[in-house]
Amino acid sequence: MTHTTTRLALPSDAETIVALSAQVQQHLTASGSLQDIGPLKLETVLTAAHEKRVYVHEDAQTRETIGCAFVRPIDEHYFPPSSGADFDITTLARPWQYVHTVMLRPEVQGRGLGRQFFTDVVELLRPCGGTILLDCWAGNDKLREFYAKCGCRFVATLREEDYYIAVFVYELAEGKG
Repeated sequence: MTHTTTRLALPSDAETIVALSAQVQQHLTASGSLQDIGPLKLETVLTAAHEKRVYVHEDAQTRETIGCAFVRPIDEHYFPPSSGADFDITTLARPWQYVHTVMLRPEVQGRGLGRQFFTDVVELLRPCGGTILLDCWAGNDKLREFYAKCGCRFVATLREEDYYIAVFVYELAEGKG
């Protein structure tokens, strides 16, 4: 397995992250996925880098970026109470950190690097305490299984416009989902 490291992205990483998002989107589209992850706008990535809200996962030897993940604080309005869903974000430990737009180069997927990347992000966020929240299209069984293997706990299926999302949590204080 490739030895990797995870760190906060720098503004100088922004163009690489944009290119990664285009590559990942192209792979998703070619595989028939309707998921829309990129290409990201350079300004969006630069803002996240300046605000210390994006991490890069890189090959420790070559320093090549092989993944990225964005993080942002959210409030109780991000996952509002939904009819038919027994989920109340206010019961979770604060602060709430939403991990999103998680990407890994298609050619390195399936080697355990995604799980290592998630573990690294958890450890980097642990000093903040609180709860990490993630979501995905409810029909994405592969990603749902991945989140579960990473220790995340499924908490709800919520309606999002014309589709459903599955919401997962990882409680940092307890070290488990």
